[in-house]
Amino acid sequence: MLNKNNGPLIVEEIDANHGGGYSEDEWNDIYEDGYLASWPSENVVGFALRTYGNKKKTISGVKILDFGCGGGNNTWFLAKTGFQTYGCDGSVAAIKLTRKRLRREKLYANLWVGNFLDLKYHDNYFDAIVDHYCIEANVIPDVAAILEKCHRILKPGGKLFRLMLSSDNVDMMEGQQIEPLTFSATSGTINARKRTIHFFNKAEVRELIDQAGFRELDLNYEVFSNKGGTVKVTSHIVEATK
Repeated sequence: MLNKNNGPLIVEEIDANHGGGYSEDEWNDIYEDGYLASWPSENVVGFALRTYGNKKKTISGVKILDFGCGGGNNTWFLAKTGFQTYGCDGSVAAIKLTRKRLRREKLYANLWVGNFLDLKYHDNYFDAIVDHYCIEANVIPDVAAILEKCHRILKPGGKLFRLMLSSDNVDMMEGQQIEPLTFSATSGTINARKRTIHFFNKAEVRELIDQAGFRELDLNYEVFSNKGGTVKVTSHIVEATK
């Protein structure tokens, strides 16, 4: 559903607390401070164009959900490229930033604010879901439940694409451990903001994807460094098929 007179539509606004992550008010504080990634993730760009190409007559019918869209950098790319674009986030402020960004270029997307444990989408609806480091802001029981809900809303043969921080980064964290590999009020090299974060090991990723019902998994690994190579950040690149 698109609102072409007023720009992207906020479908619903509810009080959202992502199972151990920031509360809605805390996420709003971040985005109201102007936290905004300017450019889309090259991993998301690569996945979308590799999977669906870049011809508008081909991709115009492809529905993609930007899961945890934040300020809309990946939503903007998907809409501008010609996909039927959807975005969801737990923060009203984030969705407002996304809406403002799209309106500047007269682009449209269907936007929703809410709790990821209660995704308001029909079964078998999306061709793909992309997530750029969002699901990690949850405790593991909620991660498992969210993955099952993502499986539900994907079409048969639909694709799930996620970047998830690896457990190889766990020694960089400073904060209270609230379950294995999950920390609350974190700080440290990777994350200057205080929030819940889970670090995934490879076996755990495979188990979670399998339990959610996905039949195929292509699991890759990415490492990048900063501060002259002294700090290395490692991530899982997850591509699963329903």
